[in-house]
Amino acid sequence: MARILVLTCHPSPEGGVTNVRKSYGKAEYVALAEYYVTNEPDREYEILELRVNLDEAEADEKSITESFKNLCSELGRLPPLGDTIDVFKKVTELFEDIKLPYTTRGIKATIYDSGGDYPTGRFKAVYYA
Repeated sequence: MARILVLTCHPSPEGGVTNVRKSYGKAEYVALAEYYVTNEPDREYEILELRVNLDEAEADEKSITESFKNLCSELGRLPPLGDTIDVFKKVTELFEDIKLPYTTRGIKATIYDSGGDYPTGRFKAVYYA
């Protein structure tokens, strides 16, 4: 069973709320990220969750947590809420901080971004270094 670090945040300009917990389970990945955002009037919502297989990570738990908090703070400053594609790019940079990629690295991702005045978006990305 792998040691898994689970980080969740609701980005905001003030740094957002970040929850940190550990769990144990099967993890065939280095990291997994999920992101959801909606900008509908009276229903704005944004959440980012990162799961890190600590047995595969090269970075230590403290630096991963700090990098994640910094990312959440940065996302909170994007207008009006994070753009799904921009967030995906930033998460892939974070993946490389967790473990340097090899030539055989892979990212399996599904991305949806509605665009428009009140965009809704989400992605799920799995990092195999």
